[in-house]
Amino acid sequence: MVLLLTFAASLLVFTVLQDSVVQERMSGNFQKRLNAEYQADRASYDSFHRMNDALWRNPAATDAELLAAASRQQTDTGGGRGLQALGTAIDAANISILTRGQRYADSKYSNQALLRKHLATAPALASPFSHGITGCDGVLLNGSGLIDSYDSADGAYNRAGASNNATVRTLRSTADISLTGNAPIFGDVLSTNNIVISGSSAISGKVHSNGSITLSGGSEIGGGILAGAAYNQSSGKVLANIHANGNVRITQGIVGGHIRTRGHYYHEGLSVPGEVRANGNIEMKQGQVAGGIRTVGNVSLISWSSNMFSGGVHASGNINLTTSVNSPITADDLRYGGTATVPNVVAHYRTAPYYQTPAPFISSVDVVAEVPIENTTVPPEDEAYVSCDPLNIAEHSSRLAEQATELPVLSLTTLPEVYTLTPLLGQYNTLGSGRSQLRLTPQNLAFLNRQQAVYSLQSLTIGGNFYISGGHVTLFVAGDVSLSGDSRLTIAEGSSLTLVVRGKFSVGASARVITPVAGVGVDGVPVFSVYSDYSGADGITLSGASDLYAAIYAPLTDVKVQGSGQLFGSVLAKTVAATGAGGIHYDEALGRAKVGNGNNGSSAVRRISFIGWSASQS
Repeated sequence: MVLLLTFAASLLVFTVLQDSVVQERMSGNFQKRLNAEYQADRASYDSFHRMNDALWRNPAATDAELLAAASRQQTDTGGGRGLQALGTAIDAANISILTRGQRYADSKYSNQALLRKHLATAPALASPFSHGITGCDGVLLNGSGLIDSYDSADGAYNRAGASNNATVRTLRSTADISLTGNAPIFGDVLSTNNIVISGSSAISGKVHSNGSITLSGGSEIGGGILAGAAYNQSSGKVLANIHANGNVRITQGIVGGHIRTRGHYYHEGLSVPGEVRANGNIEMKQGQVAGGIRTVGNVSLISWSSNMFSGGVHASGNINLTTSVNSPITADDLRYGGTATVPNVVAHYRTAPYYQTPAPFISSVDVVAEVPIENTTVPPEDEAYVSCDPLNIAEHSSRLAEQATELPVLSLTTLPEVYTLTPLLGQYNTLGSGRSQLRLTPQNLAFLNRQQAVYSLQSLTIGGNFYISGGHVTLFVAGDVSLSGDSRLTIAEGSSLTLVVRGKFSVGASARVITPVAGVGVDGVPVFSVYSDYSGADGITLSGASDLYAAIYAPLTDVKVQGSGQLFGSVLAKTVAATGAGGIHYDEALGRAKVGNGNNGSSAVRRISFIGWSASQS
């Protein structure tokens, strides 16, 4: 009996132990499955954020680029963990992301995340900082500083790694560009009216106008000429094509491509490596053409050497040739449909096959496309919409003025006086002798359609150190802002300042503005931006000898850059005059900056949202 009871008890113990082992194994498998599911969910989460980040960096990202951004694989993240994300399908609206997670080889989990692409119904405006130098009513560059571009997201400016995207442009129909200095421009020059280049600046990009273009200095144009009216060249070099709606006249200089005009063409002693084509008459005194001559009108040639005109001379009208050689045209490739006035040495040109009836057909020269002109008669989302003031800055500044409850005056004396603004409080850290403390607190106000903490002042004079720290600060000044003497405006790492000024803004010769290297912060806001609705003359003057980073938006007033320091950032103003020795370096990161409520870097704000899961499987 005792043996029987002992056996039964042992059997019960073994059964309990076996159940415990089974439960432990089941619990372990369940835990591994949960971990695998967590890894799959993590991959989905990462893909979702990676795609939205890709859209912020490039609002025009293609579907293939979005799927590439979504893809991710980590074979071992520790403890047998692994994850994988693959974009499996995409159409006009939806995205499907297959994600897999594992915890050791025997526990795997798959998810199918369903995401949706959105194009906002309220289109955003193009970034006002998407170009280098914009003078709505005109641009004057007669300084000696270099003009180019860089991307501060890749680090500090370095000339060796700089780019050629520093566009200089105007927006209104009567706005001219005058380049009288010797500052190299690494980018395009675009004028809605006339362009005069009388200095010695080298321009890497194209020179494009709706009016006439005059090249009379020693400049070298790398990207060609596009003239909406006449083109005149008396010196300098054009290394690419010349295309004009009006007459083209070249009396001296070098051309490196084709010449096409819808008007008449005239040159003296010029060697053209390409074709010369005109809708009007062509007149050449000496010189050489390697790519042929084609015109709907008449041709008049003076040449005392053989084989100076290769590629044929074809004209629908008359031919007038002055020469002493019997083969001025290579291979006698002459075709015309009018009358021939030629010397006896080439008397054979007077009849067929050189004379043809009907006259040779010569295709017309295309019209030069227009530089976009300000057009606010269409909605902002329309591609034809162009505005010097897309933000309507006066309206937003006026609203701030109406909402501000107090407008104290802040005047910093010379160093060591220090005033600090954080997102929560403004106060003196160091006071000069006999000075009293002035504490500021922000109001929750709307600027550019976004509620934010805003400090308000009547005027701001910085003679000491004005310090911004702790995050983003917006400061509204109803009057003038000036940095004078050996003053400093310092924006700490991780912070940014949006300055809205209704009066004048000036930076003196010895003043310094110190900002982080990255021109756009992690929140997408420029580290230092100046918005001005001042409508008088010379609203912004930069005379500093030290470098300055700023995104300047002043569509109603003039900006003068006349210091010897380098300006990094972007300038949009009524007019821009750069007369100093300092360079201007456009920060391409500003084209991706957030301005107001939303990302203004594309015609509409795009984003990715999570819809849900499809069936999952282990």
